[in-house]
Amino acid sequence: MIRRQTLSGSVILLAGISLLILALPRFRASINNIPIDNFFASISDNQRLPKLEQIPKYIELSKDSIAQHETAGYWQDLANLWLHQAQIQGSLGNQSKVPIQNASNAARQSLLLSPANSLLSYRLAVISALEKKPPPEIVDLLLISIMSSPHEPGFMSHRLDFCLMYFSAINNQDYPYLVDQIIIFWQHSQKEFLALLQYRNDYLKTIKILLEDKHPVLLNELLTAVNNV
Repeated sequence: MIRRQTLSGSVILLAGISLLILALPRFRASINNIPIDNFFASISDNQRLPKLEQIPKYIELSKDSIAQHETAGYWQDLANLWLHQAQIQGSLGNQSKVPIQNASNAARQSLLLSPANSLLSYRLAVISALEKKPPPEIVDLLLISIMSSPHEPGFMSHRLDFCLMYFSAINNQDYPYLVDQIIIFWQHSQKEFLALLQYRNDYLKTIKILLEDKHPVLLNELLTAVNNV
């Protein structure tokens, strides 16, 4: 009986040690990634781009986190860092395809690990636009983003903006997805919707095409709101 209890205790101890060993890479990666999280938080708080010389250090940290424990989130962090580098270089008049290509590769890796991530699909569509990919490829990513999660308050305006921008590349059978986005966004925030139309009043023509047959009441409401701005 004592031998059986000892054996049982040994098995539990070995199982605990095994779990600890398996958890160590994840723990180390999370600790390693804390400076990157703080870096993104500081960018958000300051509402401005960081200095170019700051980026390489965080890119290497991000790569190290991925090497220790690969996750969609760490790949997404790396994609964002490369995008920041591309933005900063562009603002300094030093356009380079390399950071954008690296951002694209990292975003695709992230999407492989989290294929139903609506935000990732949208961000990859943006990166693909920066890479000057064919419009149908960009539209496919936008539609995947919409189908994954049509209700996304955080970036709904930007996603609809992109969809209307690439409207000519959207097939007729996919129009219902775009109509749904217009309805959802209008219900979510008429103020934001009207701000988008003030920024791009040429979108009104496209919206009329999408709404006039099946949603004339909504179209009339929208046009009245536009005229009253």
